[in-house]
Amino acid sequence: NSYKVIRRKLGNIKIVLKPHPREKPEFINEIIKVKKFKNIEISYEHAGILCVQSKLTISFWCSTILDSLSVGIPSVEYFIENKNFRLLEPNGSLYKFYKIHSVENKDDLEKFINDTINNKYKLPSIIKKLNKIPNFELV
Repeated sequence: NSYKVIRRKLGNIKIVLKPHPREKPEFINEIIKVKKFKNIEISYEHAGILCVQSKLTISFWCSTILDSLSVGIPSVEYFIENKNFRLLEPNGSLYKFYKIHSVENKDDLEKFINDTINNKYKLPSIIKKLNKIPNFELV
């Protein structure tokens, strides 16, 4: 879904995937090959470095969203809870709790990308609050 929405809204822009350290690159490469995805690069560079020149970032329930937010890059969590998620995380996604942009379907992802394209994206208020702490500056 992410790939389709990105292509529909941003054309053939390069997509850089940063796998989780436990993910196997062979599995990702097989998906790219079978689905015939184009203009995708897999990188193991630190997320903070990768996101600096990004138009936006999409994270799948992982802390790398904080790297991109820390440098002011439009960022969204795209996370569809599975039925057992709340057994381990009874409160659900903490990113949602802290009002970090989060979507659960391709329509909402498309709306997020539209807002980014149309300069309607606003950093989450938690980032603004953190920036007000003396000697603590994220963006």
